[in-house]
Amino acid sequence: MVPHDVEGLTALMGGPDAMAAKLDSLFATPRQYDHASVQCLHIAHLYNYAGRSRRTQELVDSLLRKGYHGKFAAWHVLNALGFYQVCPGKPVYSIGRPLIDRATLHLANGKDFVIEVHGNSPENRYISRIALNGKPLTEPFFDHDAIMGGGTLEIYMSSVPAKN
Repeated sequence: MVPHDVEGLTALMGGPDAMAAKLDSLFATPRQYDHASVQCLHIAHLYNYAGRSRRTQELVDSLLRKGYHGKFAAWHVLNALGFYQVCPGKPVYSIGRPLIDRATLHLANGKDFVIEVHGNSPENRYISRIALNGKPLTEPFFDHDAIMGGGTLEIYMSSVPAKN
C-alpha cells in the first residue's frame, strides 16, 4: 500500500516534480479525488514528500473547512492540530495546516505537548515558520517521539506561502 512507501512511490513516478504533477492532475479532475474514501485520506499530505508543502496546506485547509459530521473524525482532529500520520506503521507526522489556535495534549506519561498557532485565520492558511521546542523545523515532518517527549510545537501562519 502506497502510504507504507511514499519514497518508493515518488521514485517510481519519476521524482518529486513528476509526483507533484500527477497530484495536481488528480485534484484538478472533478470527481477523481474522493475524500470520503479511506484510501484517499493521506493524499493531500503527499505534496510534502514532493517538496510542495504549500499545496498540502491549501488542500488540508479546504478539506477541513468543508465540515465533518463524524466520518473520519481522527483525520479531522489530527489535521485540525496541524499534522497527520500518513503511514499508520511509521511514527512520523506530516505538517498540514492547523485550524486551532492552541491545544494541549495531556500524555499518559505525565508530560504535555502544546501546539501554539500564531496569526491563525481563514486568510492565513500558509505556514511561514514552525518550531519544535524552539528549534526550527527544516522539513514538513516530525517524529512521534517529539510528542511523547512533551514540549511545544509553534506554528506561525501567513497569507502567502513560504518559499521553502
